[in-house]
Amino acid sequence: GLYEANYQPQAPHDFVAGTPFHYTEPAPTYVLTAESFRRNLIALTTAVAQNDEPAIEEFLKALDVARSPYLPWVVDIDQIIRQASHRAEMYSSDGMRTRIDMLVSRTLSILEPVLRDSRTLPVPATLTPIQPAVAPEWAFAKDRNLIHLASSELADAIAGHVVMTPSAAYHVDELGPLARELRRLGIPVAFMVTDRRWEWTEAGLRAWDFPAYAFPESHDWTASVAGIVTLNDWGEEPHQAILAANESGVATFAKVEGVQDFDDIDVPRVRNPYQTARYVLCQGPNDAAALGDRADTHVVGNTRLEAIWSNPGRRPLTDLVVVNLNFTWGVLEEARTMWVDTVIAATNQLGYRTVFSLHPAEKSRPEGVEISELPMRHLLTRASVLVSRFSTVPFEAMARGVPFVYHNPHHEAVPTFHEPQGAYEITRTADELAAAIELSRSWIGGYRDRSERFFREQIDIQPGVPSEVRAASAIAERVKSS
Repeated sequence: GLYEANYQPQAPHDFVAGTPFHYTEPAPTYVLTAESFRRNLIALTTAVAQNDEPAIEEFLKALDVARSPYLPWVVDIDQIIRQASHRAEMYSSDGMRTRIDMLVSRTLSILEPVLRDSRTLPVPATLTPIQPAVAPEWAFAKDRNLIHLASSELADAIAGHVVMTPSAAYHVDELGPLARELRRLGIPVAFMVTDRRWEWTEAGLRAWDFPAYAFPESHDWTASVAGIVTLNDWGEEPHQAILAANESGVATFAKVEGVQDFDDIDVPRVRNPYQTARYVLCQGPNDAAALGDRADTHVVGNTRLEAIWSNPGRRPLTDLVVVNLNFTWGVLEEARTMWVDTVIAATNQLGYRTVFSLHPAEKSRPEGVEISELPMRHLLTRASVLVSRFSTVPFEAMARGVPFVYHNPHHEAVPTFHEPQGAYEITRTADELAAAIELSRSWIGGYRDRSERFFREQIDIQPGVPSEVRAASAIAERVKSS
């Protein structure tokens, strides 16, 4: 039958579609080889970003295409490397675009000797290489920027759309899959960002097939859309857009972006987070309980953390202690020096290699410590223990199976981590932290089981129903009823 024929060697005259190369093996061989090639391109880019020379050599050997010369024709090498470069730099802020461009350029130059012969093979007159599809006017070509329209023109362009308003790179990672699911349900989607936030979101938005518009001066456009989704309903342009949309009766949604001080207990200003939008898409039952009757809540999970949890945890190969330094946006910044000093005192007692990972908004770099430029998600694949204050990063550590210590010598009051349920230790002194790090290391290998109860109260997971599917269903239902 047709299925069995797919696994038979092909006739000599059969070509790989759009290339000058003959099939000589069963068709699935080519599919698997192309996927392996794509994955090795991503791994090579990551190795280049980390300046890991042995890994670079390893992946270059794996990418040797002498036996598979058709691959550069059927795999978009430049696009894959750019997307991998964006992921490697997604937690950067200032100059992110420049660093991505440099990483792409360096990776391509390292790869060029491997590809040179294949890229210069002659093309038979009867065949042409695969050409990219003709993009619509709004497509994210390299020489394009945000679409700037007056409010009235914008209202016509996005009438009936659900508008996504990301403010950071990781917002795009959460909203992109959600936008895809909404489109699958027949609901058109557009993105909207400020000029100031474009540098942080541009690379991520290029990976999604949706238009992106700049916020105009007026918010009259909000009356024409079907809904607005934000991850931050208390600041900047998204806040103003939500207010205007609420007045017009448009459905507005705030998706909880991570751990949150809902009551502004430790935050030195009144934000009232997740209390401006009409509907709040919560990560887990703890979010909904914290908001109580102040918001119309719907528990939908978190796409990024759910994906990490769904993969097997990894046992670290080193004794690396990773420290998450995040005293930003004016929240308890006066405690930063004391916190860092107690961490250094504790880790000096133990002698394990310790690296600090700084939030992009940190104003200065602590002296006398090793600071890693790698994204936290990379560090957590190597860490044996994470030390952190109040942050979303501990949730990711739990999902990856990395034991976490909640270090709180400054007595922050937001209650999220005050009841560990056996998932982690709480410390207030250097000696307590040193002991907790040693204890936590004994949990390696079984930490996901230990932390599962706490984690799933923060991040709700429904097997077989991804977070973005649940969120899209909640949005679609309320958009249709508005």
